[in-house]
Amino acid sequence: MLPEQLSTDLTSLNENDDRDAIVIEYVVAEDGSVGASDVCEAVVRNRAKLAYSSLGAWLQGEGPMPPKIADVPGLEANLRQQDHAAQALKKRRHEMGALTLTTIEPRPVFEDDTLRDLVELQRSRATELIEDLMVASNGVVARFLADHGLSSLRRVVRVPEKWPRIVELAAQLGYRLPEDPDAVALEGWLLRRRAGRSGNTSRSLAVCHQAARAR
Repeated sequence: MLPEQLSTDLTSLNENDDRDAIVIEYVVAEDGSVGASDVCEAVVRNRAKLAYSSLGAWLQGEGPMPPKIADVPGLEANLRQQDHAAQALKKRRHEMGALTLTTIEPRPVFEDDTLRDLVELQRSRATELIEDLMVASNGVVARFLADHGLSSLRRVVRVPEKWPRIVELAAQLGYRLPEDPDAVALEGWLLRRRAGRSGNTSRSLAVCHQAARAR
């Protein structure tokens, strides 16, 4: 999707190569709140190139530690700390109304330079780590720009136009949602449906996802 010089060189975190970067720094408290933060220019170096699959399995206690982690002093503790912070950020975000919606993300499979297939990217603690830190980073950058009087483009999520339909669907499945849109209540219902593994779960998620996208 990017010019090759960017995707394979200038913006690629190749192992042991220096890269110009914008660093987004912030402190994550135990409750998942974001404290002091800053944005600055820096030069970064990737000490170990890791794969989502093996790193996720290790973080979840389902696989061995990737060998490259042991090769870099302090990296194991650093990754554990990042994982802990990411989980705290995720917990707080959902307590504030973020929805648990399952989406499918394809990953291209290349043979030499030819695209041969698309496979589903499996979610894990490693993918969640990146996602949760990126969401928090977006908030830090937005506040940084606002504090410095700079303009920025933002996506505004409006109140779902189909909330009454969601309320109706929940009632059909034995769950009462408030008449006014309430993200926290909706998240609670979605989690109950997922835990129950009912055949109507997919239908519930599909309707809610469609409503969340309504403008």
